[in-house]
Amino acid sequence: MKSRELYQIVQMIFQQPGASFDPRRTIEKSLQEGIKTPVQWETLLAQCQLDPSLLKRYPHELSGGQCQRAAIARALLHQPELLILDEATSALDLITQKAIMELLMEIQRTTHMSYLLITHDFNLVHHYCTRVVVMHEGMVVESGNTEDILNHPIDPYTKALIKAMV
Repeated sequence: MKSRELYQIVQMIFQQPGASFDPRRTIEKSLQEGIKTPVQWETLLAQCQLDPSLLKRYPHELSGGQCQRAAIARALLHQPELLILDEATSALDLITQKAIMELLMEIQRTTHMSYLLITHDFNLVHHYCTRVVVMHEGMVVESGNTEDILNHPIDPYTKALIKAMV
């Protein structure tokens, strides 16, 4: 598979979404970059719970939650099959974190997109994930159904993580 094809199928949202936007461009210009087809801005912005006025702003003028929503909008423009969320809510306060996760779950319900959530937050895992893969020092140490892993961990590292959560 060519990297261009992969780019269409897989999109990624990072921990610090503001850093993924060009500070010299408005959000609208950043979102338009690389898009060859017309965009239904109203639909996209409504889907991501973004006010249209934010399109004229620069990344540094947005709150953390607004910037994360803009990053989600940018990813959705490509209609990916898989969205990788790398610590995508860790820099947000708990209220905004929950709002972003609920937004992502609603998008998943309507698009049937798959998510790969990379996180250290077992509360997010417990509430939003159906399967878990636990890694330690670059190696998979345990994987399976979320409830099984959280309630009956086998690996010592997984047990330590869960114990630290309580």
